[in-house]
Amino acid sequence: MDKAVNDSSGKGGAGPLTPVPVEGGLYVPSGINGYAALGTAAKGKKAIKAFTEELIREIDSISTCPLPLPTDNTAIYKQYEGTYTSGSGINLIISQKDNKLYFVINKRDLRNFYWLIKSSEDYYSSMFIDVLFVKDEKGKFTKAWCRLRGEGFWMTKQ
Repeated sequence: MDKAVNDSSGKGGAGPLTPVPVEGGLYVPSGINGYAALGTAAKGKKAIKAFTEELIREIDSISTCPLPLPTDNTAIYKQYEGTYTSGSGINLIISQKDNKLYFVINKRDLRNFYWLIKSSEDYYSSMFIDVLFVKDEKGKFTKAWCRLRGEGFWMTKQ
């Protein structure tokens, strides 16, 4: 522990400790909080053992929990289903199967690889495309804003 640094400069301060100056943080240049020179290999092994045991208890506790029941999204997905077309002629077909929302874009069928996952209300993402479904004044989904490989564009439901 020859190189250990004792540093209690952060004691009693407000904010998270940080070894670099950050707004809202408590700057402690050494990155140490407390008296590191008092540490020993035995204390480190004891701390790691206790941490590992607690981590195992946490993992075991959630491994025996019942899984939540899936939500049936059939009615919600039904509102999105249909063919959407962009001004430049891109076609997007939205469908559902087995409680998942799928898409086919320009006849490219990626249903075996990607499906749309809800990110927020009426906004769905996949590794391939992001889609925001938009309602008209009557509450019907008639448009979609899409982002495909970084390009954003509007589509109209046919």
